Amino acid sequence: MRGALTGVNALCINACMEPVFILWPTLSEMADSLGGPKYQTVASWKRRNFLPPEYDTAIVTRARVVGNREITFEWLACVRAAQKGLPDYGTLPAAGEAAE
Repeated sequence: MRGALTGVNALCINACMEPVFILWPTLSEMADSLGGPKYQTVASWKRRNFLPPEYDTAIVTRARVVGNREITFEWLACVRAAQKGLPDYGTLPAAGEAAE
């Protein structure tokens, strides 16, 4: 159902990046997988609820590998917009639904 507070929409409204961090068993493995940042940097991102956009492709790829279809480029953009307090331009369809 379009606009329901489930799936992508609920995650965007919460403006929380936590679903990304749980794609990896540990922050060390996340840092290794991303290939650039050190563990301390990734831990800092988690504390600040932040992820640099230059890692979006690696994050979306990891989400697909582990079977998470809700973390997409659109979801990441939605969360970042919500974190900045930008106006809501509508809701995204839940994973697997077609946009109207």
